[in-house]
Amino acid sequence: MLVKKSILLGLFAAAVFTFAAAGPTFAYINENIELDQETGFSLSPMRLQTDIMPGVVSEGKFRVRSTGRRDQNMFAEIVPFSVTGSNYDSPDYANFTQRSEIIRWITISLEGCDATAKEAGRVYFSMRPQEECYIQYKIDVPANAPAGSQHAALFVQDVVDDSMGGTGVIKSHRIGAVLYASNRKGDIEEQGKILKQDIPFWVFSGPLNTGALIENSGNIDFNAEIEIEVRNLFGQKVYTSEHPSKYIVLAETTRYITENWSHPGVGIFKTKQTVRMLGEAHAIEKWSFLVPMWLLIIVLIVVVVVFIARRYGRKNNKKGI
Repeated sequence: MLVKKSILLGLFAAAVFTFAAAGPTFAYINENIELDQETGFSLSPMRLQTDIMPGVVSEGKFRVRSTGRRDQNMFAEIVPFSVTGSNYDSPDYANFTQRSEIIRWITISLEGCDATAKEAGRVYFSMRPQEECYIQYKIDVPANAPAGSQHAALFVQDVVDDSMGGTGVIKSHRIGAVLYASNRKGDIEEQGKILKQDIPFWVFSGPLNTGALIENSGNIDFNAEIEIEVRNLFGQKVYTSEHPSKYIVLAETTRYITENWSHPGVGIFKTKQTVRMLGEAHAIEKWSFLVPMWLLIIVLIVVVVVFIARRYGRKNNKKGI
């Protein structure tokens, strides 16, 4: 009983640090990637979601801006896009699937700069330093297009001559943007569920990482948002997501999405995680102990010392010392 009380006292001692300040985190989508090199460029937007309709032509464009310090030859191309794994960390730009039929319907052209050559699914062009131009895409959707979502990727890459600089090393930059297109005409199945929501009980170091595993069992993509709110042992709010993190969950895939408290304090906290998808909100709450390993070791040492001291003291009292 004495040991249990001592452990609880140790945990309570850790909780007094609950008011430790934490820096804010921001969830956002970076739509521009700039490479500060002799050759470099940016592409935006990096992600585009659009609806398409059978028998209707859809159009749009991506901006390309040269950030290099010399002229560069480049090309743009349309390729398939799919993902493997629940973390979406292994994109596939090579294999054709039923969700990438859209690349057969897309043609690309240039606005603001001249094409130097063309071939199937690819256009070549040149850019001067700080010049801008646009990659236009046209989606000629067939009348019998299957219902559901389609995915493709646009890549822009510079063509580097290996004779430049005389080093024999070829350096080439490649930036991609993903096009998510959805045909909502026909037999649409928009359905999904949360398989699990994770909030850790013990955190010994680093951020408080939370996550949710979402299954899209339908044939059309949907968006999911995740946010967290953290309160200390006394019910005071110490952290909340400034902007909910937004994720797209592709048709017929499972995705693990995350929202984290990057700079947590030390103590005992209750975390509320809310996931919004398909018009519904799913929330869970759990207690977490955020105690660095070194502090836990110190607490345990103190508990052991107190326990030994009290036991030794009782023996001495019995002996009448």
